[in-house]
Parts: sequence; structure tokens; C-alpha cells
Amino acid sequence: MTKKTFYTLIISIILALASISGYCFAVVYVGGMGGDLVSIYKKSNDLKKEEDSLNSIKRVAQNADARNADLMKYIVPVDNEGSIKFVQTIEDLATLNNLTFSTNAIEIVQDGNLSKFNKEYLSIKESISGTKLSVSNFVDKVESLPFNIKIKSYSTAKVGGLQTATSSQQLDLQILVVKEK
Repeated sequence: MTKKTFYTLIISIILALASISGYCFAVVYVGGMGGDLVSIYKKSNDLKKEEDSLNSIKRVAQNADARNADLMKYIVPVDNEGSIKFVQTIEDLATLNNLTFSTNAIEIVQDGNLSKFNKEYLSIKESISGTKLSVSNFVDKVESLPFNIKIKSYSTAKVGGLQTATSSQQLDLQILVVKEK
């Protein structure tokens, strides 16, 4: 073997060993990265599930807010202006039905069940007089108002002779409506 062939053989062996070492290093390095890739993929899936869950909770909360807003329409607002507007609505209904009325009392009535939800009753006592038909229409309209209304007491007395749809009646009414505290 000549010297030149010997050097070529040594260089070839060194290059072969370097190539094999580089290949082994690359296989080990990429294999290690594959494990990292699997853990990153799992974390990505976990984050995606959490995001889906959070979006679902947000939708439920938005729907609950919408339902709460709808329910709040049935409750007289906390400010005095809300109470005044409600009383004015009752008085306007009486006027529209050609009734004479007087508001005898407006007061706050505490209720244990409502207090848990920071609510109370607004009690309105009214004396109304008019025809039997007008009084009946008035009560129907009060009951159909978009509020959580409870008619606590209702007493009528006829005024005058025979009882007909056009005969006069006196109505004493106590209305309870849910109000915010």
C-alpha cells in the first residue's frame, strides 16, 4: 500500500466515523425533540379544551345576563323615580278607564323571602270608583302590567240601586309590586 492510498484510507475512515457520529447525534437530537413535540401537542390540546370551556362559560354568562335583564323589567327600579313612575302608571290606567281614584298610601313592605334577593314590596293602596265594567277592566289591566304584581286585597261595594255593568262601584285595592332595595 502506498503512502497516498494509506492517507486516503485514513481520511476515508475518519470521514466515515464523523458521518456516522453526526448521523447518530442527529437521530438522538431529533428523537429528543420528538418527545418535546408530543408534550407541546398535548399542551396545545389541553389549552384548546380550556378555551372551548371558557367560551362555553362566557355564552352561559351572556345568556344569563340577557335573562336577568328580561327579569329586571318585571321589577320596579331601586330609585324613587321608578316607584313614582309605577304609581303614575297605575293612576294613568285609572284615568284611561274613566275612573276616579285616590292613592291612600304608598309604603315599603319587607318580606323575608324577597330580602334574600335584595328585593322588597312596594305597597300601593288605592280607592277607585266608577262603573262595574270600568273597574273590572282596570283590574285586568293592572294584573297584565309587565311587573311582578300581587293584588293583596280587593274589596268592592256597589253605590246606589241595582247591580249592573253600568252601576257605580267603589273599589279598595292594595297592590304589591316587587321593588329593588
